[in-house]
Amino acid sequence: MYPKMKETERAILVTAMFNAGIIPIEETPHDMTRVLSQLPIEDARKLKRKFRKVWRKLAKAEQLKQNQGKSKKVQIGSQYGKNKLNPSRRERLERKRLVQAHFYNDVVKPALAQASKTTLGTEG
Repeated sequence: MYPKMKETERAILVTAMFNAGIIPIEETPHDMTRVLSQLPIEDARKLKRKFRKVWRKLAKAEQLKQNQGKSKKVQIGSQYGKNKLNPSRRERLERKRLVQAHFYNDVVKPALAQASKTTLGTEG
């Protein structure tokens, strides 16, 4: 989703995802499946459950944000395959993009902004 990330952005993103207990996602189509196939079954199961927990929380927040101030409530299930036993490849990809965008916007950007403030503050 963010193919032209700088090394510092990538490092912050990977660290934040590890700290949250999920597998870092850089190239959304294949990263998770490759890594999960190499882990013990129990560890892979825990990581999958943690990822599902994070994306459900984000999907719920996204739905609340879209429904704010509207009389007709919007359901976001079709975009992410919510409540489907076997979501499609596109729906799984959208889930990964949602999680990656959350970490990038809520962790990486503020960290870079804080670092630039600190750098600018020490120079003057």
